[in-house]
Amino acid sequence: MPRLEVQSFLDFAPHYFTYITGAVQQKRPTALAKILGVYRIGYKNSQNNTEKKLDLLVMENLFYGRKMAQVRITGQYATQQW
Repeated sequence: MPRLEVQSFLDFAPHYFTYITGAVQQKRPTALAKILGVYRIGYKNSQNNTEKKLDLLVMENLFYGRKMAQVRITGQYATQQW
């Protein structure tokens, strides 16, 4: 995730988790995907002394196990066999 996306996530995360917690506790359906984890992965190359860090957001797959013929994405229809 780019730095701006990480900061955006940190800004909205408390509201998101409050909403999701309430939905789960009250057994209300929601169209929001559940965030399963947020991770920072880093490594250092000891040969050339370079470092790399990567932020990763893991979410549930809303389409897992469903046969989809058409999906509406940002106002357009995408036709593909999933």
